[in-house]
Amino acid sequence: MQKTLLRKGIAFTVILLFIGVSIIPSVSTIVEKKSNTLTFNDGSLSGYVNDTSMNPIEGARLRVCFHGTYEENNSDSSGYYHVTNIPICNCTKNCTAFKEGYKPECVWLSIYEDTIYDFVLTPSKTLYVGGSGEGNYSKIQDAIDNASDGDTVFVYNGTYIEILKVDKTINLIGENRDNTIIDANREIDAIYIYAPNVKIVNFRIQNAFRAGINLDSNTTDNINISKNIFCFNGHGIHPYFSNKNLIISGNIFINNNNGFTLVCSSNSIIYQNQFINNSLWAMGFYMSSNCDIFHNNITNGKKYGIFLYGLSHSNYFHHNNFINNSMNAYFILYSHRNSWNENFWEKKLTLPYPIIGSLGILIPCWLNFDWHPAKEPYDI
Repeated sequence: MQKTLLRKGIAFTVILLFIGVSIIPSVSTIVEKKSNTLTFNDGSLSGYVNDTSMNPIEGARLRVCFHGTYEENNSDSSGYYHVTNIPICNCTKNCTAFKEGYKPECVWLSIYEDTIYDFVLTPSKTLYVGGSGEGNYSKIQDAIDNASDGDTVFVYNGTYIEILKVDKTINLIGENRDNTIIDANREIDAIYIYAPNVKIVNFRIQNAFRAGINLDSNTTDNINISKNIFCFNGHGIHPYFSNKNLIISGNIFINNNNGFTLVCSSNSIIYQNQFINNSLWAMGFYMSSNCDIFHNNITNGKKYGIFLYGLSHSNYFHHNNFINNSMNAYFILYSHRNSWNENFWEKKLTLPYPIIGSLGILIPCWLNFDWHPAKEPYDI
């Protein structure tokens, strides 16, 4: 009986092995199929960018956004562009063509191996505020309300006591930052931005209870704030939650409570700014990461030059001047994973400069160092 069962078991095993071999493909077949399978980022988008007269536009930026990041490229002299490294997946991507002087065009496309799409950009217009020109607006907000995406609002010298709501992709340009003044008159914010790809240049922005410029939490990627003066505000600038690719450059922050505070912001560039005599901190970072901070003058801060808190990490501070601040830099609440390099720390140093902080509220520690402090201040 046992021998009979054993023979049946062996026979059954042989049958299973035969079936298994017949249905499993050969190694060469597996390799062949794998070589013919697309990788995740095999998608591309290409085509031409022209104006409404079908003339090619050189230097237009083409950006394809997906999964919290993007790929981009510029058009050449023939208007041709080619964006690669785009994932092929079951979702449409936000594809935008934009160039200064034209209104941006945005479409949603499914991207495959060789997707082709041609963009046509419409020239933008300029609306004027102040001055004596025919049709000029007397209020900045009226010009913003009548502008379209891609337009420029140019503001002549004067004092404008207004609270501005920017809900379109526009360039807001002042004639001269010493004399083109937006005064919030102690209201909450002087300028509140609700739209992406906004540029604000050449204003004196003052007397805002909360912020000279505040940014909406979900719609304000790719904001450029340059060559302005911020004074007597709670915060000069206060980006708030999920803002990305912010550029803050060439501004003067003087006599504010805080120069600026980034809240849950990432991938921002802060350079060539002057921070003078701000009460609490020049730059604050709360839960903000992957920012590049360089060539800034941080002077006469009454408490902190740099203050990091709430898990701010992977920020890079380099080639800045820290002069005559009560405390040049400080971090709390697990914001110790940041990099410091070649900053000037008030005096000539031959040893690494320690950045003092604490992992928690009551646990002091010295965890960050500028390993190569500058021996002389930078000319910024």
